[in-house]
Amino acid sequence: MRPHETSTRDRYARFYTFTLPEYSMVEATTSSMTDTYLLIRSGAGMDGDIIDSNDDAPGLGLNSRLMLGLHAGTYTIEVTTYISGVLGDFNLEVDINASDPPDDDPAPTPMPSPTPMPTDALTEAACEYGDLAHIQGLNPGGDNGPNYFPAGYSGNTGLYFNTWATRDGLIVICLTEQYNTVENARWNALNYNKVIQYYGVYMRERFQADGLTGYEQRLLSGNIGDDSIALSYEYEAQGQTHRVTEVRFLNADTRTVSIIFFWVIDQDYQDVAAPEMVA
Repeated sequence: MRPHETSTRDRYARFYTFTLPEYSMVEATTSSMTDTYLLIRSGAGMDGDIIDSNDDAPGLGLNSRLMLGLHAGTYTIEVTTYISGVLGDFNLEVDINASDPPDDDPAPTPMPSPTPMPTDALTEAACEYGDLAHIQGLNPGGDNGPNYFPAGYSGNTGLYFNTWATRDGLIVICLTEQYNTVENARWNALNYNKVIQYYGVYMRERFQADGLTGYEQRLLSGNIGDDSIALSYEYEAQGQTHRVTEVRFLNADTRTVSIIFFWVIDQDYQDVAAPEMVA
């Protein structure tokens, strides 16, 4: 049985719907160079209730696997990336085998879908040119937002993206995310280990896009505060020194997280030399 694929431009995900005529064991496995996240939902839509999910399966690195028994009915497999907004190629393998249900296995009770957030808070929280007026010579670049979408596994419901660049080579990237709950915002956007992982994936893809390989990464400093986190990294890539500082702030009232990247190459930019100077 081959799932039917549904694609959508407003979600960082692909959806595969299938129907079981009887109780069956279902195994779904991803293979990808990007950190994947796998979910199975009830029904044929993109926003059905989540029955089960998996990030990193044992022995598969950053790939995902789900193995579960499902009663007769229609289900949808969602394949997305663990880090919000990251894209990547993947392969999905699905094996379905009819089976006798165990005596103690009632029909599954899905987890309720999260309640969407009001959308106006995202625009209000988005980074503006005046927020970075202390940086001299800042020239506005791209502006993409606001973008809204149904909450997925992370509870992320909105995204606003801005970029700026200065004459001396400093790149500033502002990203604002909106979540359906404060708990999801803290866990997915302010968790120290997740932020570290995001750094690794984001920088690897940026360097690969620029043809840079064999880089070295060093953590320079890090600060964790009340609903905020700041990290500074240095990268050596083919004779160039890249210094990247990232600061994240949570507004618990609007459930929005403001993320600011400062990126300089082969220079010491004092305004962003350390996270504490930004925070």
